[in-house]
Amino acid sequence: MKANKIFKSVGSMIMALALVAVMAPATLLQSFADEAALDPSNLADGKYTVQGKMIKVDKKSDSMSNNAIDHEIVIDVKGGAPTVHMKFIPMNLMGKKGYLGTLKYFLTGFTLEPSGRPTGATAVANTDSYHMDGDKPVKDELGGPYPHEVSYPLVEEAKTNEGWVPLQVFVPVMESIGAGLGTQEVFLKLDWTTLKLVEKYEDENAVVSAELEKVIASADEALKGDTSKYDTAKVEALKTAKAEAEKVAADAKANVEAKKAEIAKLNKAKEEMLASKKTTEDNTKPAPSPIPSGPADIGKNTIDKKAPVVENKLAQKPSLNNSLNAKKAPKTGDNQALGMYAGMMALAAVSLIAIYGRKENELN
Repeated sequence: MKANKIFKSVGSMIMALALVAVMAPATLLQSFADEAALDPSNLADGKYTVQGKMIKVDKKSDSMSNNAIDHEIVIDVKGGAPTVHMKFIPMNLMGKKGYLGTLKYFLTGFTLEPSGRPTGATAVANTDSYHMDGDKPVKDELGGPYPHEVSYPLVEEAKTNEGWVPLQVFVPVMESIGAGLGTQEVFLKLDWTTLKLVEKYEDENAVVSAELEKVIASADEALKGDTSKYDTAKVEALKTAKAEAEKVAADAKANVEAKKAEIAKLNKAKEEMLASKKTTEDNTKPAPSPIPSGPADIGKNTIDKKAPVVENKLAQKPSLNNSLNAKKAPKTGDNQALGMYAGMMALAAVSLIAIYGRKENELN
């Protein structure tokens, strides 16, 4: 009996787990699959989060700036290009509030000195928002406004070197303490093991590529017809635009913006060619008749076929008796008069029938 109860309990548990597995939302299962397959060197378009720390150039010690960042870093990927988004927090240094003044990022191709310090070309990160004091950006005796949210392209090396992103920070309050102390090279260390997909974007590159192919096919269709009815220069311009668009479509390295530009140019060239047909037809219309310039021209080319012919009224003037007779007699085709006569006759007929019926009743 106990064995049967145990088997029944185990069976119930197995059935419950199977039911949960069957009823699990497909989107949830897909989310697990997506996260398991995340590759920092080949991220699909979407919004991701990853944990990050600011580390000194020795790649061992935390930088002082580590306390001045939000450690949840956002990676935004569009068109296959990842962009890093960071938030900076003010710090208290020796009784003063210290803000980030400027953030620079190193471009691809940077090198490391023996000390581990990165060197190479840099660019200033974009400032997406500033620290605010009410409705105004924060400013003080050391400068301002101060960046709160910044963004910059993810350097290629960070995708494969365990997430080391070389940066350069400038903190005005540190510079006020000692010359040269305000500028420091650091690394943002991204922990790729914490990478998570937050939102999956539609593959913009695929969408734009498909649109480009569609526009090319439309232009090709327009050129297959009789192009002699269009302006020659516009036809050639469309052919050139189509050829250039085909090159971009075949280039695997062409980015989304380049493809969008070709779509716009090709659409414009097609519209201009089609519009040139109307211009050509308008130019073939016969010129209108000239407007008479004076009394001498009247009657030469401006005969009005609808104008009534003026007759000699004196020769055709009817006698007084004829006019009176004409007024009394109904006119041929005068519908109003005929209608009146028909109505009177119908009324008379109805009256006669009524009288006849009355007489019949009296006789009976």
